[in-house]
Amino acid sequence: MKRVMLLAIGAALLLPAAPAVAQTPSTEYPPGPCTAENTSQNLGTFQIGNTVTGTLTPSPCAFVPGSAVAMAVNGAGAGTKAANGSGGVFVSLQINSATSGLLNDPVTVPLRCGANTITASGQTLGGVTGQGGNITGGPTPNGPATVTGHFTVVCPGAAAAAPSAAGRVAFTGANILRWSMAAAALIAIGILFMLGSRRRRSGMGA
Repeated sequence: MKRVMLLAIGAALLLPAAPAVAQTPSTEYPPGPCTAENTSQNLGTFQIGNTVTGTLTPSPCAFVPGSAVAMAVNGAGAGTKAANGSGGVFVSLQINSATSGLLNDPVTVPLRCGANTITASGQTLGGVTGQGGNITGGPTPNGPATVTGHFTVVCPGAAAAAPSAAGRVAFTGANILRWSMAAAALIAIGILFMLGSRRRRSGMGA
């Protein structure tokens, strides 16, 4: 009986120990290092007069918050932009024409009809993303990374040029056919004149 009571008391003493172990705070495990491979983002399709907006952020880490990130549009340098607290770079590009736009502060940048790119290049870091999207938990420095945002500019003038060109080709073909028929008629008239002249000479010889 005493042995049973001792076992019961021992079990009661061990039961509270389990929650105590479970409630022990765990240390945050930082994610793996950010790779320097390019990250690609699709920003959408726009028309002249629209504004392209988005936040360029490398994956799986982020730019160093507050650091200067080099910007470029279609390969042309467009100054720098400070990374925000979440390690991303907000971009705003106003499309003024088929060949020109204004990026961020603003900086005049070259555009083209069809595919365009905005790139952001800078130093990155790894860490744990905390409340509000800010990086916490002892971020560690990583190498540089480049983020490329792709967007398309739709130019109505370029689409309208195709029917005009087709119309000119059809008109040119009609002209060639018309002149060919006229040339054939002149050749036929010349042959008739030659035949008539030979007949007259034959009649005079007889």
